[in-house]
Amino acid sequence: MQADFHTSSLSSPLPSHNPLSHVSLTVKQLQSACVFCKARKIRCDGQLPACSGCRKYGRASSCSLNEDGQGFERDYATYLQARIRRLQVALHKDRNPRQQESALRRGPVQEQHGPAGLMPSSAAASIQGSEPGGRPSLVQKSQIDRLISEIGALPILASSSDPSCLDGPHLATIVLAAASESIVVPSVIDLNHLDEIRALLPRLETARKLANQYFARVYPRLPFFSVQGFWTHFRLAYDDSTSGSSVQDDTSHVEKAPRLAGQEAEDGLNKVTNIGYSYFTVLVVCAISTASLSRNVDSVISRRAVETFLAALRFREHAVLPNTIAGLQAILFLIQYATLNPSQLNAWYLVGVGMRICVDLGLHQDPSGSSIQMSGNVLETRRRLFWSMYSFDRSISLGTGRPCEISDKVIHVDVPNFSIGSEATEDEILGYKQRYHVLKLQSLAYGKLYMSERPEDPAELVVELLEQFQDWARNNPISMSEHARILLRSEWLQGMILLYRPCRAIQKRTPQDLRKLWDASLSFAKTYRGLVEANEIFYVQIASAKVYTAGLAIIHAYWQLRHVQDVGDDLPESTQEQASTVAPLQSLDLWSGVADVNFMLRSLSDRWEEGRLLAKRFEKLSTAAIELLMRPQTRQGEDTIQDMDSWMPNEVVQFWRHSAPARLHLSDTDRDQDGAHNELQDLISEITNVKSAR
Repeated sequence: MQADFHTSSLSSPLPSHNPLSHVSLTVKQLQSACVFCKARKIRCDGQLPACSGCRKYGRASSCSLNEDGQGFERDYATYLQARIRRLQVALHKDRNPRQQESALRRGPVQEQHGPAGLMPSSAAASIQGSEPGGRPSLVQKSQIDRLISEIGALPILASSSDPSCLDGPHLATIVLAAASESIVVPSVIDLNHLDEIRALLPRLETARKLANQYFARVYPRLPFFSVQGFWTHFRLAYDDSTSGSSVQDDTSHVEKAPRLAGQEAEDGLNKVTNIGYSYFTVLVVCAISTASLSRNVDSVISRRAVETFLAALRFREHAVLPNTIAGLQAILFLIQYATLNPSQLNAWYLVGVGMRICVDLGLHQDPSGSSIQMSGNVLETRRRLFWSMYSFDRSISLGTGRPCEISDKVIHVDVPNFSIGSEATEDEILGYKQRYHVLKLQSLAYGKLYMSERPEDPAELVVELLEQFQDWARNNPISMSEHARILLRSEWLQGMILLYRPCRAIQKRTPQDLRKLWDASLSFAKTYRGLVEANEIFYVQIASAKVYTAGLAIIHAYWQLRHVQDVGDDLPESTQEQASTVAPLQSLDLWSGVADVNFMLRSLSDRWEEGRLLAKRFEKLSTAAIELLMRPQTRQGEDTIQDMDSWMPNEVVQFWRHSAPARLHLSDTDRDQDGAHNELQDLISEITNVKSAR
């Protein structure tokens, strides 16, 4: 949502004998631009009933600020101004009875206070009207819904568009300082120091290889920008910094005409007025590509990635621009790097900033109405950026058990068609879209089962969600690469784990549900291990959280199913019938699944320090749990079962409460919650380590 700022001075026309009559009310306030001004990128003063821009071009009667509830006061200062205007009308009416009739036609003067005074009287009257019979019309309902959505967006607007932010540190410096975990944000470079800039850029051939590596491995996961647009930035960066040479090969097809400020490119981005954005783009892509090749945070490759990333940050003020498409794209680059290097940047914080910018720019809703003219290129770019940010938000929120940044109910935007700046095949494009669709399904399941109150019929809800997942699976492309197939399968298995694990809505699962949870968790661990071994995991912290949850699901499902089978004679008849349908579990599968999880957590922990604590935490938990589960199986009475509940790790017993830990400290692994250190635990740990090394 685009926002403009202005300062308005109002003086009351009360009689001069009143000492308060000439007091000037000066306020700074937030105003949303009307549709006409927003589409043409001109300043909108937000005046009612029509802004000055619409009056200038003869569109006062159609100004969107006075249509469908768009002009409602948005803060207390605006409410006071509107009330002053109404009181002025009332005062003028009392002084001149001949104008009473015209004043009445404009609507009665209402003495409104507090939140009830958020709407002008004319708008309130139109909303309160109804059709014959007392039923409100659809138009009136739409006005109310729009008002509610506008009020809901106000905190986001106020937090990211306050004019006080214009005086002081740049947005890029504030964001990076807050999101930084270990890096020290470098100083901004002067664009006139070409010698220093040349020293920061990699060699031309090296940069080209790293860029090609990025487009081959990283870009297909999140294609949020135009490939041709990148090569244009690439050429501009090296042509500007290198005298007597030009970029060939991959950039030879790019138009070399200079860009004008405000001119629109094929990717829909406004052209920046300096070369700093091009430098930032090239360097950050090289840094992400280098980091994707590393397996260890202490390796030479990882250190080189950090150096390149710090070089990119020296151009941050030319890239991370507030409330712009270009700035949002820069935020996405930062998030990509943060997911590869969680020890350096907090991706969750960056996603929060990025999603708020999306809402400020209105990317969460496709433009509607004939008055909004938008090219296909711009619309495609808006959709790519929003769905990429949505992908990051849902991956982090669902993986770590955190609330989502934006509700699915307010999202009304189609997925991109990837028709601009993309050389992907139809099957690859369908794969991109399928990933966005499955994330929406996962988000739906997460919201209804984990973040809402218990539904009336939880079992029926699970069946409905399962049908939607099955419909999604039937639309997957038949002819796609093995790598793409594995990625989509891992998302399917994540959806099944969400559906069948104990949760807030269904704390106790049936044996059939537990068996499906067991199968999905084992399959996920096996599938994901292949990605870890191939170094194809680019969301390190998110992947660790998913793997940790899958490991808990394996142990919990095995424990519960063995419990059901061992005491089946004491269960109700219906539960006995369900338990009889569950095939016997193999302890070897339990060992293999836990070994896979241990291997993945240790491998991913090489990429971030807190991951090592998470790996130790699961190793200790799984060792204690397996010791209890592998005891000689005898006919267990009720006392023995209760005793196992008391000795089983609390995270397994209370699995329905589980959310992946956001922060870990050394004390978390040093604290022995289970009090079991014996030879059997050491043996179990040694066996799982041997299996993981195979």
